[in-house]
Amino acid sequence: MNLFFMGTPEFASASLIAIAREHKVMKAICMPDRAAGRGRKVSPPDVKKVAGELSIPVLQPENLDEITVDFENLKPEAVCVVAYGKIIPSHILSFSPSGFINLHASLLPAYRGAAPINRAVMEGERKTGVTTMLVNDKLDSGDILLQKEIAIKDDEDSEILARRMSAEGAELLLKTLASIEDGSVSPVPQDHSRATYAPMLSKDDGTIDWKQPSGIIRNLIRGTAPWPGAFTKLGGKTLKIIGADFAEGVGKPGEVLNSRKKFMVASGAGALEIREVQIEGRKKMSGADFLLGAKLPAGTVLG
Repeated sequence: MNLFFMGTPEFASASLIAIAREHKVMKAICMPDRAAGRGRKVSPPDVKKVAGELSIPVLQPENLDEITVDFENLKPEAVCVVAYGKIIPSHILSFSPSGFINLHASLLPAYRGAAPINRAVMEGERKTGVTTMLVNDKLDSGDILLQKEIAIKDDEDSEILARRMSAEGAELLLKTLASIEDGSVSPVPQDHSRATYAPMLSKDDGTIDWKQPSGIIRNLIRGTAPWPGAFTKLGGKTLKIIGADFAEGVGKPGEVLNSRKKFMVASGAGALEIREVQIEGRKKMSGADFLLGAKLPAGTVLG
């Protein structure tokens, strides 16, 4: 098929690579270059870099109306959308006979929105999945084409899970395109009464409330990786908690428990062994190394 591809971040790159192996991608459309990182250096989106390696022409409109002529002239048979970054207006959706086919990182109608992987992990879900659907002008509410369930492993965070889901999603998107070509797929309307939402993360979403049970805190640590990350305060500085396991111990919420070799913190119910941390202005280190260097007095309370 002759296609357009719309996507921006790393998550979308696997889909672009997979589709380009079996179809002709006439244009890759992604968001404009943006300033990012501590130095606020302007850098291209991952999809733009991958498209360049594949010699696919790239469009980066601020507004999709700027590229309607490309749709009119090239007449893509279908448009694949993976984490593009904006809702596509209805008048743009009319440009493709097979429709705009979106890959979403959840089992819709659950977790509609910008952060389905993070939110699923934060909620302690044991499974998630990927969905292909026909795009309409509402948020992730179009008819479902295909779905694949994916187990969430207890030891993986949202960053690691996203890599697996990106690869699984790319294969599902290829399967969907094949099904559209041979006419074997039938769109199924979503049950909107069962919809849940996964709004974009903010910095504050990473704040640890040590009064919460240890399971909820651990899910927060896993689910906010890599950004904003889960964090607390120690001596007026931000302490980022990168990894943690369940531990036995009793104390006040946020209290550093007396242990010579392990960085253990009490919560509202249970305790956590902090495996990896990063104190403000320093590099990442193991919890044990941090505890050794910080020399925290007994009874120190985080938060």
